[in-house]
Amino acid sequence: MAQQFYYNQVYFDGSTSVGETAEIYEPRCGASIDGNMLYLNFFLHVNGQQVKTNLGDAEYRVFNRSGALVAGLSQTGMSANAEGIYTATAVSAASMLDLNHYLVEVTIGYSGTDRIAMVPVGVVE
Repeated sequence: MAQQFYYNQVYFDGSTSVGETAEIYEPRCGASIDGNMLYLNFFLHVNGQQVKTNLGDAEYRVFNRSGALVAGLSQTGMSANAEGIYTATAVSAASMLDLNHYLVEVTIGYSGTDRIAMVPVGVVE
């Protein structure tokens, strides 16, 4: 039976078979603020390669530097396009402009398993 562990924002799927290497899953995020609107895109890398198939729904939540959820900055049920990129609905970034350090928790379904990462995002004025 394969074992799974989490290290440095990445899931590793191990194996009990000798000589078999671990799979490295990395949900990633691109973020920007333009005209006080927050724009987010997500995608999944497996062993350093972008995934375009077997993708399920994605979701995100934004946390401030104190670890508290930021109201209104979350979305569920996103679907990937043909390139494997998820695009969140643009939302007001007004609540983010008072601090400059955030974490985006990204969850992407892949082959029936949720892959989760916390991605740091900085706001620079």
